[in-house]
Amino acid sequence: MAETLTGQTPIFGGSTGGLLTAAAVEEKYAITWTSPKQQVFEMPTGGSAMMN
Repeated sequence: MAETLTGQTPIFGGSTGGLLTAAAVEEKYAITWTSPKQQVFEMPTGGSAMMN
């Protein structure tokens, strides 16, 4: 996928599962949304973040 993404990144407060080394080098996720307000969502690798 060569598409350039724009916009704000989620506010991520951390995860109880710790940092996944494999995810830093092997897995990449792009999540997009349209909403007039902030919302909490579950991260694909665990934990939660806030859409802003």
